[in-house]
Amino acid sequence: MPFFIIEPKNDANVPGTSLLDDEEKKLNFNELEDLHLKHGTGKYSHIVLVPQPTDDPNDPLNWPLWYRDMITVAFSFASLIIAGSIGSMIGPVTAVIMEDFNVDNAQVALLTGYHLLACGCAGLIVVPLTRMFGKRALCLISSLITFAGAMWAIFANSYGSLLGARVLQGFGLPAFESIGFPLIAELYCVHQRGSRVAIFIIPVAVLNTLCPLISSVIAQNMGMKWMFGFSALFMAIAFFTVFFFVPETTYPRDQGYGQGSGQASPSPSLGHVGKEMEAGAAEVEAVDYVPTNQLSQKTYIQSLKPFAGMYSSDGILTFVGRMFIVLYHPMVWWAIVTQAIISDWTIGINITLSQMFSPAPYNFTPAQIGYLGTGAIIGGCIAEAICLSFNDKAVRRLAAANHGVFEPEFRLWPMILSLITTIIGFFGFGSIAQKQGSPEVVCVFYGFITAALIFSHAASASYLTDAYPEIAVESFVAIMVFKNLFFFASTYFLNNWLASVGPKKFFATQGGIQIGIAFLSVFVYIFGKVIRSRLAKLNLLSRMGLSIHVTK
Repeated sequence: MPFFIIEPKNDANVPGTSLLDDEEKKLNFNELEDLHLKHGTGKYSHIVLVPQPTDDPNDPLNWPLWYRDMITVAFSFASLIIAGSIGSMIGPVTAVIMEDFNVDNAQVALLTGYHLLACGCAGLIVVPLTRMFGKRALCLISSLITFAGAMWAIFANSYGSLLGARVLQGFGLPAFESIGFPLIAELYCVHQRGSRVAIFIIPVAVLNTLCPLISSVIAQNMGMKWMFGFSALFMAIAFFTVFFFVPETTYPRDQGYGQGSGQASPSPSLGHVGKEMEAGAAEVEAVDYVPTNQLSQKTYIQSLKPFAGMYSSDGILTFVGRMFIVLYHPMVWWAIVTQAIISDWTIGINITLSQMFSPAPYNFTPAQIGYLGTGAIIGGCIAEAICLSFNDKAVRRLAAANHGVFEPEFRLWPMILSLITTIIGFFGFGSIAQKQGSPEVVCVFYGFITAALIFSHAASASYLTDAYPEIAVESFVAIMVFKNLFFFASTYFLNNWLASVGPKKFFATQGGIQIGIAFLSVFVYIFGKVIRSRLAKLNLLSRMGLSIHVTK
């Protein structure tokens, strides 16, 4: 039982468990040389690459690291503009919209609510389109949809018209909200993913608080039409960023070492090597190696093609079925609860800040309400720095201490920090806001809440990506759908709930829920490997004929 992780009985092949560090030859890991496993280079030469790259130069795992990092940064930038800004830009200008269109707080909140409802509904077609046609074409089309919605908002002269523009933009969001983590899984090996997950979280969970700050200043000084005009400009920039810097990353990879086939199979004995190594060897046998001299690398011009072909021969009903069947998975529900609820609480802060700080004694302008987000930016950036510095490093050290064997549960350590920052942030924010205390202190506690969001996202996203890569796309789409549907429902009661119970009880209730979610992660850590083993043996997707047949 390494580090309190319970081992499944009579199961040597657990998807997600793999050898990561074979530096300690005294443990007889030198037998791995006979398996021809590929390793990292330089200071990572003792790290076994999981998953194993093929010999194809078009395999994203074989691309130069600087190129893969450029893709990650470019996609993160586009996600900041599209997924990070559109939803949050309305909150600080609530008072302006109420005055211009003669509506109340709840109706302004619905501009975000219906926007996210559209996003959640559109998410149902993301899985089929992504699995069949890849990610690049979907992202390009989605960015054009958000651009069209921003242009519509510029000329909206009524509440109904503005609501229509927001709904249209919602249909363009799901690609950027749900496929970022699977994209990282396609670009990097296990020992590289944690820091890149943190990089992707920066724009969608930290810098998105910068967007309402900017939008509120523009709306106050130049008017709302200019706010939407600048938004349209950046939507266009996002489109060209994806077009020039984000090639197709979908690759028809065989279920090889460390991939996790989703099913258990007997593994041959490797003598002195432990049972985790036997599992790895069994999976290695499934890797299809193609001689390098028979393959040619695509040119940059070829990579600009919006559509690279079909990636699966399965019908659309197969992918729709996978979208719903994956909900049998307890870890998917854990990830939904861990990511979606705290995301909705932070979005809820955005739409209730005006309610708390526009009236006396604060009498804040839209710009001043936007400035409250500076605490969230600072707190989020500190949390990101911690994840960037220690996420992969901690996992490598835990694997080394575990005789070189990696367990996806090692990714869950940030939940400890999430629990601490949750307690400080939610209870502190509510207490100070209830007393109508210093807005600067409120900013500090807002930063702790954002830090809790970062830590919980980093832990759950990394775990889901490493433990269940075969259902990553479906899982993150499910998270996105439920998050947006839950927030749409909450727009009908958040403002009234705050008004009826006050900030202290409002945030204390949310904090209590988050504490319960953090402790749920302890169960996932202890029993996660047993659950992985049992679900692999159940292999429900295959039994129901919903396995994916890739087109090479």
